[in-house]
Amino acid sequence: MVNHHDAVVLFEELQSAILHALHSASHLFTAIKQLKFQTALSISVKILSTSFPVSRYLQTVNLDFKTALEAANVQNNTQDIRKNCDVEFQQLFLSVITVCEKFDTTVNFPRQSKSDDPEYFLKYSYLL
Repeated sequence: MVNHHDAVVLFEELQSAILHALHSASHLFTAIKQLKFQTALSISVKILSTSFPVSRYLQTVNLDFKTALEAANVQNNTQDIRKNCDVEFQQLFLSVITVCEKFDTTVNFPRQSKSDDPEYFLKYSYLL
């Protein structure tokens, strides 16, 4: 019974901090459940996945300078993504929609104007 009493007293003392943390978590939860966030996250993962293996490789011991420079040429991978941006983004966008459905997120599409389609808007806002 003493533990219950201590827990209640502790909760009362920390109530302000708890409410502040829950309020902040609520804002974060709302942001994460938006299509814009999920799209930006997915694009970030795609771009970083091209640089991560190179980053690990460049951290190896006994790597000569010439080999390091050749390995560091991530620009080609990034340019390939930009060249094939329509296909790349369409695949990415479909995976984002799947994630949104999985997390029961309402997929509402931001638009610049009535003529723009949502996929076009997100592609040019975040990928290009």
